[in-house]
Amino acid sequence: MASLNQAIADDPELGPDFVIGHSYFCQPPAQPGQASEWLRLIFEQEIGPLLADYWREQPATAAAQLRKLLA
Repeated sequence: MASLNQAIADDPELGPDFVIGHSYFCQPPAQPGQASEWLRLIFEQEIGPLLADYWREQPATAAAQLRKLLA
């Protein structure tokens, strides 16, 4: 997340006001064994579309950043 937020902050068309905050991660699952799946879903269903919107004219950049999160 730190690397992604740095890329967002460094982007001249975005900047620090667009970094991704903690609110996506405030309600983790009750069962620790479900944490990996929960995190993957947040990345795919919430942060991924946000990145696609941020870099709608650079879809390869959005996809690359999402792949880094999912790795």
